[in-house]
Amino acid sequence: MLRLVGACLLIAGSSGFGWCVWRDLERRAEQLKLLERTFVMLESEVGYSRLTLPDGLLRVGSRLEGTLGDCLCRIGSRVRAEPGITLKEAWEEQMPEYLKRTSLGGREKELVMTFPEYTGFVDGRMQLAALEQFAGEMSQAKETARHAAGSGKKTILSISAAAGLLLEVGMEIGLIFKIAAVGILVTILSQILKHSGREEHAFLLSLAGLILVLTWIIPYIYDLFVSVQNLFEL
Repeated sequence: MLRLVGACLLIAGSSGFGWCVWRDLERRAEQLKLLERTFVMLESEVGYSRLTLPDGLLRVGSRLEGTLGDCLCRIGSRVRAEPGITLKEAWEEQMPEYLKRTSLGGREKELVMTFPEYTGFVDGRMQLAALEQFAGEMSQAKETARHAAGSGKKTILSISAAAGLLLEVGMEIGLIFKIAAVGILVTILSQILKHSGREEHAFLLSLAGLILVLTWIIPYIYDLFVSVQNLFEL
């Protein structure tokens, strides 16, 4: 009976960890969708309302809720209030703090940070075309992330549950409960850290939990390979 309960907890912990991985993919797609909408709105403000980029950032930022809107307002205010500050300097000063709170990958963060390179054109049509090009690149990144989240959901959850089931085979009951406890605790604490904006701490916690579990199961994996090898030698 204890072994059955331990197996259920282990599978639940593994599935929960897989759910966290999938949820990060889903959140990443949502954040890219918001960024795409932001730059489309900025393109509209510059192209049709004839606003300067700082004023466009202020207007778009005021329409958005949350940290992204606040970040854009700070950038626009800083450029407009201090003539010596360029958009690139203000962007590089404020945007990294927002990106730290997101689930975006390294390439996607780099793409967002390249936005100032698409600005500074004297000709209005060229500036509008550059903004349209950047919005298109954000749209492409969003579609890639959305596809990854959609196709990876069942795969990640299935593999996580199967991994938990395989880990249960041949293990001592005490070790099963320990691994299950680590999986459940890491899942809960990671969600708390991510909701509080501490993405890096959540990643380090997940990595520490993975390393801890690996140190426990490596001997069993070795025994499994030895058993398979002996089986084929028969």
